[in-house]
Amino acid sequence: MTQQEQPHGLITIGVDPHKYSWTAVAVDSQGAAVAMPTRVDATDNGFRRLVRWSRRWPLHQWAVENARGMGRDLAQRLLQRHERVVDVPAKLSTRVRLLASGHPRKTDPADARAIATAALHASGLHAPLAEDDATVLRLLSDRRDELVRQRTQAVNRLHVLVVALVPGRHRGKLSADAATRLLEDCRPTGSANRTRLLLAQDLIDETAALSQRIASPDQRITQQVRAVGTALTELVGISHLTAAKILGRVVDVRRFATAAAFAAYCGTAPREVSSGDRPEGLERLLGQARRFDLKLSGG
Repeated sequence: MTQQEQPHGLITIGVDPHKYSWTAVAVDSQGAAVAMPTRVDATDNGFRRLVRWSRRWPLHQWAVENARGMGRDLAQRLLQRHERVVDVPAKLSTRVRLLASGHPRKTDPADARAIATAALHASGLHAPLAEDDATVLRLLSDRRDELVRQRTQAVNRLHVLVVALVPGRHRGKLSADAATRLLEDCRPTGSANRTRLLLAQDLIDETAALSQRIASPDQRITQQVRAVGTALTELVGISHLTAAKILGRVVDVRRFATAAAFAAYCGTAPREVSSGDRPEGLERLLGQARRFDLKLSGG
């Protein structure tokens, strides 16, 4: 059946995803509802019910709110079935709902309809990508970053205790081995310093254990990057860890319409801003630029 033959043309199914349920509303190309909303459990059986419900419209697309967050499970299930899916940002659907209703009250069916309406009229919405090697790299990179942050916190706390126990002796970067050597001959007097020493020894063990745990994702990241076969690591200054972060966040560079769009995402395209008595032509990196830079640096 062609779009002309289907009574309502292309049907857009907006879905408001939650932890335990999915609420869907189907609208035609004019934004008019073509069926009563449906609500299913966010389970295998619920997904099968939702798919059966959608079959009444051979020509349809799915609009899932926050397809990389709360809507990830549903979006990935649909992509596995080769369905057409677009990702609707939560802020966009909220604006549509507020403009349509004129009040802040919300219901799941109203949210689902706003999501479908946003997909109909908004330009530049992204289609979520099926999870693959890039997702694995992002998961491993994020886990490594978590462990590194934990180790940094432990080392910082250890540093405070070492300075208090052996003042003036520490120079340079502190590690579990360095702290052990510094405290070998420490014989604290007083209950407070004895407690500091006990805590320092505990933090030394914690730091050493975290270093060992970091080695596991390090090894898996290196293996995964090699398996992907990227040429990024051939560039000077890009290690397997940096390549994993780039691949894990960019996923597929073809999702960017132009080189300028990719540069804006990476934060390498300054924007001109001016306001009031601020100088004309002031350039700065905004929003995503800073976030992407922090991700690459592990911040």
